[in-house]
Amino acid sequence: MPGGVATTNLSVALAGSGLGVSPQAEVSLEWQGTLLRRLTSGVPASVLLTNLSAGKYFLTAHGLGTPMVANDVSFDIRPAALHPPNDSWQQAEPIPDFNVVMIETNLHATREIGEPATFGNASGRTVWWSWQAETSGSVTATTIGSSFDTTLAVFGGTQISNLTLVASNDEAGADRSHFSQVTFGSVAGTRYWLAVDGALAADGVATAGVVQLRLVPGTPPVLAVASPADGAGIVVPNASFTTNLPLVVNVSEPVARVECWVDGSAPGARQVELLPPYQATLTNLPPGDYVLTVGASNAVGLIRCVDVRFSVRPLAPEIRLTDGPMSVAPSLPLAVTGLKGSKYTLERSDDLAAWSPVVAWTNFPGAEKVMMERSPAASGRFYRGMLP
Repeated sequence: MPGGVATTNLSVALAGSGLGVSPQAEVSLEWQGTLLRRLTSGVPASVLLTNLSAGKYFLTAHGLGTPMVANDVSFDIRPAALHPPNDSWQQAEPIPDFNVVMIETNLHATREIGEPATFGNASGRTVWWSWQAETSGSVTATTIGSSFDTTLAVFGGTQISNLTLVASNDEAGADRSHFSQVTFGSVAGTRYWLAVDGALAADGVATAGVVQLRLVPGTPPVLAVASPADGAGIVVPNASFTTNLPLVVNVSEPVARVECWVDGSAPGARQVELLPPYQATLTNLPPGDYVLTVGASNAVGLIRCVDVRFSVRPLAPEIRLTDGPMSVAPSLPLAVTGLKGSKYTLERSDDLAAWSPVVAWTNFPGAEKVMMERSPAASGRFYRGMLP
């Protein structure tokens, strides 16, 4: 049985949809893997579960006499003392002024009934702040400095049931930036509500930790990457060839710092600080796919990040064995890969001196698959992919 002194009651509403033909439902309540209660009720009905202590619960319901579960719900009950003081919208913490760092945790925070979604990737561990605009103008809210991957939303309205979304953000414009940042136009005399949540990690686990929220007047620097272009493809002669790539960034002044990161299929990441006129050369890039992130920050700490994706592709074809049952058929499954749209020829040789063409094609699909004869007489053959 659950331990602890403080308990609470929970009302469960039962509807008829999905319960089969039975007018009654069987409800089971588990507490941390142990069956706690099982009861039967008419449908529709409201069932009151009393004296529930803190812990993790699992609630299931199905029509009486039918084995299939119609619905299941998991929920947590936590001691109120563990909840952040600004866990609910009504307890939103006032932001006194610009450039004041508001610090709180969203650990043990909850999502309340009627709460609007902060962002599509939000996990439901929301903490709230409020801010009264004294003047009209551009305002930026940022969670930079938080210890986890945040989401951020700004709302207008007077009740949690009628909040309207003003702006929201998950990543602040780049894959590597786990803080959130929004810029919105404030109206003098209007009260705004700011909700910070944890983003869902790749494994579906909610992120939580220490939140740092700050309001700053103005907007982040204006930033654009002139070169390389987003989606650019750079062609190199072969798979072992490396290339250099010019980097040109346009930034509105004044800025305090401009830097870039390059992540790609090649081992290791590169980080470079850019100085005026914010140009550099990315050197020795092997073939692969890359993400270039450029960030510019101003004197008050507002950051603008931009992602640019580009690729370095070898023109020369490559021959690879494809997936297949090699031992059950007298054939050799080959795939010739290369630059899309280029013309290639697959050639064969018995002695690496004389070569004869097997097939020629324009590489629209990206790879051409060929089943070659695989017999004892042909066991010494060699294959190569060639440009015409």
